[in-house]
Amino acid sequence: MCYDVCIQNNISQQFQQLPSVEISFAHKSTMADNSNPTATNNELEPLEFLSKIRETLKGRISDDSSEDEKVHSCNIEQNIREIRALLAINDEISKRCMTNVKSAGDKTTLTLFGFYSVRTMQNGTNLELITQPQRVEETFDTLLFTTLPSGLGDTIVPKYKEDAPFQAFIDYDDFFKSTLMLLHDDALELFLPKIKDHLEAMQVALGQIDEWAMQTTSNLSFIEETFGKELVIPDDIDSNDLSNKCFYCNCRVSTYSSRSECSFEMCKTKETLTECTVSGKYDTVFYLSQDDERERLKRFMYFVWG
Repeated sequence: MCYDVCIQNNISQQFQQLPSVEISFAHKSTMADNSNPTATNNELEPLEFLSKIRETLKGRISDDSSEDEKVHSCNIEQNIREIRALLAINDEISKRCMTNVKSAGDKTTLTLFGFYSVRTMQNGTNLELITQPQRVEETFDTLLFTTLPSGLGDTIVPKYKEDAPFQAFIDYDDFFKSTLMLLHDDALELFLPKIKDHLEAMQVALGQIDEWAMQTTSNLSFIEETFGKELVIPDDIDSNDLSNKCFYCNCRVSTYSSRSECSFEMCKTKETLTECTVSGKYDTVFYLSQDDERERLKRFMYFVWG
């Protein structure tokens, strides 16, 4: 009986002397001193192998980071807070501006409808300022939405969105959560700042798309303020509807095989903003997306209408 107790006490003392499983990069130098520098991965002790793998991951993530950036970005709690805020803001902007997406990928094309110009239309002495709905397209560089920076995508495989047409876009919310679940704190200290920087760059790209998309609302507000006329932005323009006359090219579009052959691609019933009787002849167009063109329109109205 005494022999069994002694053996048990001896085993307990040996377990208490074992090193803790929780290893940080700060302890790696001590472990390296006790390990065989020429040992292969298969010859390393388990804790030595763990330290080596974490050091490899650390080097992969921090290759292009300065020491100052590492020290500055080591607050895991603060980075998590900022990343969550960036994800929420980016999602809000995306839902607002990523509408009417024609195609999405490394390059994303969006289609919008709105009033982008005002022009004169004259019949004898009767002068009108008119506008028409217009379909516009713009293509943006969205490589940041589909590709992770070096050191991130080859560490954790990202999941992609399932909703069309965004299947090529990375699900960054899922990627962030996977990072928190799978990486040790020592790796997170270097990993999270890279995610944050990437999301900040995405926010800049989203801001450019949002600014372009908001132009339709800005133009509509300008028309309402300048002419006191409320217009409705169409959801679509049927390019094959040949029933209306294009008031920009002033031709009956039914003579075309398709509305898309109209050089202005705006074939829709005109909106008369204002009119008056004049003695001269005027033929000009004002592009509402430009501030100087808006000012030119106001000066023109003051000159003609008084």
